[in-house]
Amino acid sequence: MRDVELLAPVGSFEALKAAVQNGANAVYLGGKDFGARASANNFDRDELKEAVKYAHIRGVQVFVTTNTLRKENEIEDFLEYAKFLYDIDVDAIILQDIGMARLIKRELPDFELHASTQMVAHSLEDVKYLESVGFDRVVLAREVTVEEIKYICDNCKADIEVFVHGALCVCYSGQCLMSSMIGNRSGNRGRCAQPCRQRYELIDVYTGEVVNSNGDYLLSPRDLNAIEEIDKVIDAGVHSLKIEGRMKRPEYVATVIDGYRKTIDEYLATNKLNVSDETINDLYTIFNRKFTKGLLLGDVGKDMMNSQLPNNQGLYVGTVVDYNKKAKRLKIKLANTLKKGDGINLGGGTIGRIIKNGNIEHKIEIKKDLLFDDIVKDINEIGKTINIAVEERLKSERMKNELITNVSHDLKTPLTMIKAYAEMVRDITYKDDEKREENLNVITSEVDRLNLLVSDILDLSKMQANIYELNKEDFDLVKLTQIIIDRYEIFSLTEKYKFVFECNKEKIMIHADKQKMEQVLYNLISNAVNYTGDDKVVKIKINDNKDGSCRVEVIDTGKGIKKEEIDLIWDKYYKSNKKHKRNMLGTGLGLSIVKNIFELHNYKYGVTSKKDKGSTFYFEIPKEKKCKDV
Repeated sequence: MRDVELLAPVGSFEALKAAVQNGANAVYLGGKDFGARASANNFDRDELKEAVKYAHIRGVQVFVTTNTLRKENEIEDFLEYAKFLYDIDVDAIILQDIGMARLIKRELPDFELHASTQMVAHSLEDVKYLESVGFDRVVLAREVTVEEIKYICDNCKADIEVFVHGALCVCYSGQCLMSSMIGNRSGNRGRCAQPCRQRYELIDVYTGEVVNSNGDYLLSPRDLNAIEEIDKVIDAGVHSLKIEGRMKRPEYVATVIDGYRKTIDEYLATNKLNVSDETINDLYTIFNRKFTKGLLLGDVGKDMMNSQLPNNQGLYVGTVVDYNKKAKRLKIKLANTLKKGDGINLGGGTIGRIIKNGNIEHKIEIKKDLLFDDIVKDINEIGKTINIAVEERLKSERMKNELITNVSHDLKTPLTMIKAYAEMVRDITYKDDEKREENLNVITSEVDRLNLLVSDILDLSKMQANIYELNKEDFDLVKLTQIIIDRYEIFSLTEKYKFVFECNKEKIMIHADKQKMEQVLYNLISNAVNYTGDDKVVKIKINDNKDGSCRVEVIDTGKGIKKEEIDLIWDKYYKSNKKHKRNMLGTGLGLSIVKNIFELHNYKYGVTSKKDKGSTFYFEIPKEKKCKDV
């Protein structure tokens, strides 16, 4: 019988047990240091010893990932770590750093070396070179086809390992710098922020217009699934069939390994490939972003990508054929079976769970964990506030459709982030103080973002429904403006923005709603920050005019606004010249709120703009709205 290894991903001790008990020949896992999945649970040194013992007594090999690039000041510690792995009988070490490979081969000549897929080996010449350095196994780049793999296997001595199932990187074999550039988290240092799973817009570079695309997740690949043609991979001479997923839960590991184990064993015994419907359904149910056979088996272009959703899509079970609004009942034509415990997903949102006798519990819950009671409470409170905001917002019929179209997107994104990071802390990083703090900071930031959006919705809905009352008082406009500019000091320090404040008087007293005027200034300055030019200059001018009125201007140096768009700029979610927007601040409702505040105060306001010269947003406070200087 051919020597074919099924290699399982392991991110925790529970996942290790799942892999071993479901038929893995070998597992790959990471320690607390030097791995490419810093956010996985990973194993400390004592846990690594126990993992090796657990696996070896059951005839399963253990490979440890150290597949990140080393810095000069880490070399000594890395070699000490490699010697520790060698001493506890780890079967092989997985490397990306060619320099570290040479050092280990010199210090520990009989330690088996595996070349990580991040070494981007994609040709026979690459494999031959890695053999000469001392590598015993090469994990080929995921872009290599099965025909190319066969040629390599037929002409090399090293064992060849190939990914056959799991997540794919949009970049070439994991060599991604996007996370480093936009998130300051390097994938080559184990901290990928997965920018390929975020929303993007496709922009026509000639017109600046947004191109209509079938979904927002333009860089998100499908998941690899080669089980229905696994015979071709085996026949190509591949020694190790690798499953991706060290970040996945033990249930995922158990399901995928079990499916592949049964399929591989039957093929090796009978030389006939038979993948059961049950196995296919299980693979779809446990996790898929839609499946592709990958470049490995000839899928290219749109067959590799899924722009609709970046997370698990589940198994298709049927179609809604009728909805009784009065009775609140859906009629679904089933194309597959449902079982107790199954979750039902409709159009991307969970609507219930099968609990008994085929009935659906029409309820959505967030499971509590003692560590996250406060977070869950905050999320649920935000949900209640959103409901209040929606009720207030719908008092204005003119804005109902815009609420559904625009606000729903802005609400869903941070809620998804909060849920994902809360689960990450609960399941993965709760023992790691540094990682837990980092993830909790993301949650806090997203909660703040939601609160800002909800506040804007409430304010706008009240003003549109004419139920907001101004709380006027006397205050110094110059002092208030300076306080707000001072808040932007962080952008001067971190993003090199320059805020220029000009005023022809030290004090200008006005009679207005101070809180609302603060909101006006904040939104206008935020808008300027988002749209100003490459010089990153934002000017704020206040002039006390001879006629007794006062004029306030906020000026950017950006691309400007087209004449036909000037009157539309105050509309909800209207974005002029999206191509040049930095998307650093705001909710998309800011200028509409500003407009309503101006109208409540009876202020004259407007915007002037010149192409490639920038825009000036202004408002004027008439003499009778001012108060005497004191």
